Amino acid sequence: MKYAILDSGGKQYVAREGETIEVDRLPLEIGNPVEFNDVLLVADNGDVAVGTPVVKGATVKGRVLDQIKAAKVIVFKYVPKQRYRRKQGHRQRYTRVAIEEINFKTTAVKKAAAKEESVVEAEMEAPKKVVAKEEPKKAPTKATQSTASKAKAAEKAKPATKTAAKKPSASAKKTEKPEKGTAAKKSTPAKSSSAKKSGTTATKASSPKTTSKSSTKPPSKKSTTDKKK
Repeated sequence: MKYAILDSGGKQYVAREGETIEVDRLPLEIGNPVEFNDVLLVADNGDVAVGTPVVKGATVKGRVLDQIKAAKVIVFKYVPKQRYRRKQGHRQRYTRVAIEEINFKTTAVKKAAAKEESVVEAEMEAPKKVVAKEEPKKAPTKATQSTASKAKAAEKAKPATKTAAKKPSASAKKTEKPEKGTAAKKSTPAKSSSAKKSGTTATKASSPKTTSKSSTKPPSKKSTTDKKK
């Protein structure tokens, strides 16, 4: 069955040959022919052509049967406690059109569909080929670099461990020598401290003698006064 989807007045309608459709009002008189060029899709016994956004070369022809109005719609506005009331009616106008013919070339539609399919298939296959070429080149290079870096690191690590084991023995020998010197130095201050202590005791012992000598020399004032008397 042949049918088409057309655009009129910003709305889409399904049109079939021998049927009628009601579109938004067209400025035409009754009996005048109508042709719709904005056809979005055309189907004919399994052959479907989808527009991008319009199918090229497809048209829908019809004839105006009548200018009609839809049922009345009441628009009522109300604001409480303000004494505001507005009532208005509306009847949408339509044009009834009889579809007479849907014109499009099936061969052109088939060719366009075949081209679109081929383009889509090429886009889907192109990334796969690129990946298949790039993957085998990159994978071995990364593996070889990683193995080479690991081998170099292992070679450098072996001598480092040997030197690290030898160095602590030399440092241990050096640390032993200062310990003897420090013991000798520590012993000497002990002697000096004992000598100082002996010197202090000697001075304390001599101090009473000096005090006794000093007491004999200066005569007291009281003794001199007694002699004069």
